[in-house]
Amino acid sequence: MNSSFTLINDLVKFLEPFHVAWFVSGGWSIDIHLGQVMRERCDLDISVSYSDRLYAIDFFLRKGWQIEGKLFGGFKTLHSLSDYNENIHYFWSFPKGAVFISEFTDEGSNRRIAYNRKTQCELDYIEVFFDKIEDGYFIYRRDTRVKRYVDKAILERDGIRYLAPELVLLFKSNSLSEKNLQDFDITIGSLGGEAKSWLTSSLLLLYGKSHIWLKRLN
Repeated sequence: MNSSFTLINDLVKFLEPFHVAWFVSGGWSIDIHLGQVMRERCDLDISVSYSDRLYAIDFFLRKGWQIEGKLFGGFKTLHSLSDYNENIHYFWSFPKGAVFISEFTDEGSNRRIAYNRKTQCELDYIEVFFDKIEDGYFIYRRDTRVKRYVDKAILERDGIRYLAPELVLLFKSNSLSEKNLQDFDITIGSLGGEAKSWLTSSLLLLYGKSHIWLKRLN
């Protein structure tokens, strides 16, 4: 990748010893797809197959990074593989003592972790998701009715695998924040007809005709 993708290039080097298939997900996928950094990104997401989740946890433990698994209403620190709970479907990881992370207890007495910055400039935080890939399909983890052929769901540019932009937008569709709306605006023009059709049908399945992006897609 070009010099504007320093964070992604550092990620690739960091994961060189990680002998498991992974791909960039989240907003950085959009930038990789478009070949330029479109806006500041606050965090870096990657995904691995659900079947490789324990390998991912073990890798970050061996790196000496702190691992916080999202468990029900709160977070659980994973000190070893034996701490893993099957209800953890993603985790935050960062060097121990990271100043941009704070901890608090919410009204439901859940232990929560807060991420306290707007931009990530160096490789000091990675969020790792466990995605189900079965029978040649990438399965949308929020609703298993939604599927995409793997060769359309996971793309590659300059040797870096990343989540297809229509899937990134689908993940962003449940929160119409200013940043997510901006990502929709900068991405929609790059989608081919088949990708737009898939996103349209997926939004209809999840939200009916109410989602505001449907007008733009049509």
